[in-house]
Amino acid sequence: EQKSRVSSDTYQRVAERLGIEVAILKAFAAVESNGQPFYDDGRPAILFERHYMARMLEKRGLHLLKNIASQALPNIVNYSPGGYRGGRAEYDRYNQASQLQPQAAIESCSWGLFQIMGAHYERLGFKTPEQLKSAMFRDANTHLDIVGGFIETDSNLLQALRQHDFTTAARIYNGPNYDQHNPPYD
Repeated sequence: EQKSRVSSDTYQRVAERLGIEVAILKAFAAVESNGQPFYDDGRPAILFERHYMARMLEKRGLHLLKNIASQALPNIVNYSPGGYRGGRAEYDRYNQASQLQPQAAIESCSWGLFQIMGAHYERLGFKTPEQLKSAMFRDANTHLDIVGGFIETDSNLLQALRQHDFTTAARIYNGPNYDQHNPPYD
């Protein structure tokens, strides 16, 4: 389906904006994307991160809610990563989290083709987490535009890509455990 494919024009435009070669951007996309921007029901691919949910509730000063939820719903609110169900089942976890605090739930998901954390919504130019979520429902071209904004706002990541230092780029994008390829399931 066209919604799930990034166009050549979008690759060209984003690469030019970043000052990198299209081939570098395509390689980054191949390595860093989960390969599936959308599920067959049209919703963007997500991975709900319960450890983010704990942090996002705390960030909002909802300590009591965080404490109660971490006891009652440890697969939804927890300081340890995990509880993953994979695929569309991640929406079940997201929906439970949304009942606790909708914005924190959006921020606690990695979204779309490049699995960009919702917590980055402001950095990516969105005023609210809901705006980022809405954009992620559009198409894979939008996902590439959004990851382009993410790269653009991290001078170290952008420099690593421009210098073809892919190990550094992977570490910056994925964190210190970038070289661990364990599937995200308990």
